[in-house]
Amino acid sequence: MFPEIEPFEEKWDMTGACVAGVSLIKGIGRICGLDIIEVPGATGGLDTDMIAKAKAAIHQLESKDFVLMNIKAADIASHDGDPAKKVEVIETPGRKWLDSCARISQRMLWWHSWRIIAHR
Repeated sequence: MFPEIEPFEEKWDMTGACVAGVSLIKGIGRICGLDIIEVPGATGGLDTDMIAKAKAAIHQLESKDFVLMNIKAADIASHDGDPAKKVEVIETPGRKWLDSCARISQRMLWWHSWRIIAHR
């Protein structure tokens, strides 16, 4: 379909998945050869269920080498011109999300090495 784009697994010798609520991100993931994981409650909006997305990402790490998880809510608050909402989205649910990842993944920490890259 896109011959100039080498599939993720071939390029990096790793399996991968994408957890996102936004169709654009899912499409990019699909083009790159990532498995697209549909998560109930992942809306791509301010109401997205970040805990469900975190659980889905952690679950995928049981069988995948790499998981791309996109959280669009902070970007939406920025586009809406609401800096206070952006701070709230980053600090409050983000903290809950990281806490959830830590709790969910405690049983796996001995088995995996983890790297979390956060982009604001």
